[in-house]
Amino acid sequence: MEVIEWLATYLQKMELPEKAITFYEKAMHLEPADIRWQILLGANLRRTGNLTQALQVYQKLYRDNPDNVQILQTLVRLAKDVGLKDTNKYEQVFIKQETTQKNITQLIFLPRLFFFVGFEASRAQPARVCR
Repeated sequence: MEVIEWLATYLQKMELPEKAITFYEKAMHLEPADIRWQILLGANLRRTGNLTQALQVYQKLYRDNPDNVQILQTLVRLAKDVGLKDTNKYEQVFIKQETTQKNITQLIFLPRLFFFVGFEASRAQPARVCR
């Protein structure tokens, strides 16, 4: 598996995406549960100009992973490039998921930030008032 991954990555870096596709397809068949191979396959299909095939790969990825914002974002771009009628539907779902993800991030990190700021504020010296 490591050899297939190395060859595919090498071919991709050498700007030979059509050859890299073959190895990503092999990797996808060997490890079907690993979505990274499908993502890389779709990305290389897009690079070669096979937008319809890339769109099909990302639509399948989205059906299998509806909560993955990055997959949905790429799907929106591809749908726009192809001129798909469902572009607005995908965009609305993307905006909703992106907003939800931002809200979750804020819920996780803001209490930590307030704790840190509160800790620093408690160590600060009181301001002197000149009269």
